[in-house]
Amino acid sequence: MIRILSHLSEESAADFPRLRRIPSTGVIAFLDYYSQLPSPAQEELLASLAARASGLLGPVKETVAPTPPWNAWLRARQSPAYSGGYRYSSLKLIAMMRRDPQSDALLKLGNQQPPRPDLLPDLSNFTPAKAPFLKKLVKAKESLFAPYNVEFDYGGQLTQLRHGVLCGGPVAIAYEQIWGAPAGWDYLTEENAARSIDSLPEQVESLIILAG
Repeated sequence: MIRILSHLSEESAADFPRLRRIPSTGVIAFLDYYSQLPSPAQEELLASLAARASGLLGPVKETVAPTPPWNAWLRARQSPAYSGGYRYSSLKLIAMMRRDPQSDALLKLGNQQPPRPDLLPDLSNFTPAKAPFLKKLVKAKESLFAPYNVEFDYGGQLTQLRHGVLCGGPVAIAYEQIWGAPAGWDYLTEENAARSIDSLPEQVESLIILAG
C-alpha cells in the first residue's frame, strides 16, 4: 500500500500527468472533484484510494471496507454536479442525443460545465472515434504491450475502449480504476485518440510496477 500511496501522491503533486491524458468521463469527474477538496481532504482520499487499489492489485483480490472519503467521492460521482452535459456524458451518448432535437435540448439543459478543451476542443466539429480506428492505433503499439497480459475490448454500449492488465490476479485492471474511476474510455474523438493511446503503455507499466 505504501508504494501505491506514494505513486498517487506523486501524481497529484505533479498535477496528474498520467491521469489527465485518459479520455474518460469518470476520470474527468474525479479530477474536477479532487480539485475542489481542501488539502487535508485530498490526502485522506488518496489514502483511501491506495487502500482500495492494494486490494485490486494484490494476487488475491480483497474487498476493502468503505471509508468516509471514498463514500463522499462515490456520492459526488453519482450526483448531477459530476454527471450529464457535454463534460460528463460519454461521446457515444452525446452523438446520439445530438441527432434528435428533443434529446439535444435536454443535453444542453444538463450540466453547464464546458468540456475539457484538451479532450474536446470544438463542439461544432467532433467525431467520436470508432472501433476500427482505435484497433488500428492499438495494433501500432502491439510490441509495447507484448510483454504484458493486456486485454482490449471495443464493443461497449457507451464506452469506446476498455482495456485491462492481468497483474498476477484473475481480474484485469485498468489504471483509472486505482483512482476510483470506472474502467473504460468513453471520451475518444478522432482528434484525441492517437495521443490518448500513446499514453496507454505508460499506464500499463505503472500498474505492473505497482502490483510488484
